[in-house]
Amino acid sequence: MDYITLDELKLRDEERLPRLRDGSLNEDRVKAAISDASSIIRTYLPVLIGEDGKPVDPPARLAGSLVPICRDITLYLLNERPGEENADARYKRAIMLLEALASGGSSVENSNGSASSGGGIEAMDDDSSAIIDGYSEFLLPGGIGH
Repeated sequence: MDYITLDELKLRDEERLPRLRDGSLNEDRVKAAISDASSIIRTYLPVLIGEDGKPVDPPARLAGSLVPICRDITLYLLNERPGEENADARYKRAIMLLEALASGGSSVENSNGSASSGGGIEAMDDDSSAIIDGYSEFLLPGGIGH
């Protein structure tokens, strides 16, 4: 299960996606990066993994937040070079949000109704940026949320 589709990523960031020599989109590479990013998300949020070890639908409360997180991680995996300030900052914010969701104090239910901890969010690093109930609350002015 992936948390952003190829079409959603193309709609938001087509110009940043890798191309083949003929100029067409390298869909296989993009799909692989989406899959890798989704796996990273599940590593931080075990509520997204069922008892059988397979991915489950995210709780409604998280579903919308996972799209921009997956987007940032996917684009980082595809394009960014470590050390580029903007890329590192976006990736760091995405990972920090996952950590906050994973360590929060409230209970989050997955699609099959079982509860897991996560979801309560305090404050984040030096920015003192707080996340309330969504990724857009966390973005700094001029961030990727537009």
